Amino acid sequence: LPAPTAVEFVPWLSHNSSGVARLRGNETHRLGLESRGPHDNWGLVIVEGRAQNQRMKRMVQVNSKPLQFHWEVGNWSGCNLTCAGRETRSVRCVGTDGREYAHETCMTPFCVDEPTGFIDSQLRTCAEYSESLLCKAGRPGPRWTGGPFSDFALRGEDAGTACCECGGGSEGGLGPLPEADRECCRRQHVACPLRQVCTWTHEGAPGEVFLVDGDDCDAESTVPDGLSLPVNVTAGDYALGTPTGVPGNFTACLRTESVFVVLGSVSIQGPFAEGSFTCTLGTQCVVSVDGSGLAANDRML
Repeated sequence: LPAPTAVEFVPWLSHNSSGVARLRGNETHRLGLESRGPHDNWGLVIVEGRAQNQRMKRMVQVNSKPLQFHWEVGNWSGCNLTCAGRETRSVRCVGTDGREYAHETCMTPFCVDEPTGFIDSQLRTCAEYSESLLCKAGRPGPRWTGGPFSDFALRGEDAGTACCECGGGSEGGLGPLPEADRECCRRQHVACPLRQVCTWTHEGAPGEVFLVDGDDCDAESTVPDGLSLPVNVTAGDYALGTPTGVPGNFTACLRTESVFVVLGSVSIQGPFAEGSFTCTLGTQCVVSVDGSGLAANDRML
């Protein structure tokens, strides 16, 4: 279908006090356009004023301008679940006139070479025609030295009929359409102090939760000492156990039937029980303690 067009009237003509009545903003009017002339660059504008049953005609020059279209996308809504949720955004096709149009108007048709596997009489493919600049933008390219494309036809097909870059091929459809809906994760971080119960809250799709040492869910699963990970989780709170090993950082993953999804991260934190220090008699002794959940009035034994 041809693209919609904007019509501009040059100049805009209206009656003055010596002619018929001037159009006023509080009246309802109907505007029509009839083409005149062999090139349709002149038209007859017909304006009817329903309030006073007025009718005006003026011949004006008409410049028909094809509209340009572009995508306007909104911000993502934010994930509706901790993981394996959905988020959306608005996607609008807008013309230079400020109006919204059907999505198909902004989706550029694309071409596919046809027949598939085309070669000419010199065994040249459509890719070779394009990459070697034998044709460009539907015409013979700067490196084409032969006659018409048809001189090199094979089985009734030549580059001009088979290859998109040479002006041939067939319409493959429309696209692309900007993404308006996608799977998402509102990733969480859980800090697990050593020798304290660690809890994980799951709000996403059912599956198996596992940890990896790193950020690649395809890696081998890792279970820190003292933790036991839930299997086949659904929405809810899960006690992961009490970590007893050494501190570390892990990526929490969810294994569903078809994909791995990153849920967030789990960190095993201090206090560090394996440290040592030396104090010298007669001098001040300073000890540095790192850990989670420590308070200023805690005492060291």
